[in-house]
Amino acid sequence: EAQQDWRMGMRVSYDCENGFQGKPVAECGKEVIGKWKIEGNCTEVTCKHLLDVDNATALVGIVAHKGVDEGFTWRLGMQIHYRCDDGFLGEPPDGPVASCTGEDTYALLGRCLRTCPEPQPQRNAVPNYSSGMAARGFVEGARIEYKCNPGYGGLLVAVCMRDGAYRIQGTCTRVCGPPLELNHAKPLLRDPSAWLEDWTV
Repeated sequence: EAQQDWRMGMRVSYDCENGFQGKPVAECGKEVIGKWKIEGNCTEVTCKHLLDVDNATALVGIVAHKGVDEGFTWRLGMQIHYRCDDGFLGEPPDGPVASCTGEDTYALLGRCLRTCPEPQPQRNAVPNYSSGMAARGFVEGARIEYKCNPGYGGLLVAVCMRDGAYRIQGTCTRVCGPPLELNHAKPLLRDPSAWLEDWTV
């Protein structure tokens, strides 16, 4: 400190280094004349308990752990990587990562999403998806569009749900080609893109 002459009763506050917490204070001559008395200290900020991540297992050293583990301590900024459980895929692909941000508090990046099986053909339709989607896997929230079979039209979509099953939306129904031409008449068109079975023109 620039000040050289510290008088009785003067107090000095300390600022803990990064990664430590506390508010230590020193007072000159509080108990013994000419001696400093320090109250408080700086303690290291650590995370002693594993963060419980849904559908994932923490990878600690070479061992996988579920839930609380008293045998490890993580310093401020240290990361814990997680592996998604069977039936789930990581987002990002390597799985969630938790960073120690304070005394037993974490910042979590990523999650584990439920997977659905390969989509199956539906009535009058087949699934239409990329090889990239198939390689990655069909995860919760994925929308798979279907292509109607020849002679059928409409819109059919399968959505992968949290329970690992698909919710099917829409249908493919029988369609006809454009209406026949008649002499001295023209059809009153509804939607020329598809002519559904039982429609009248």
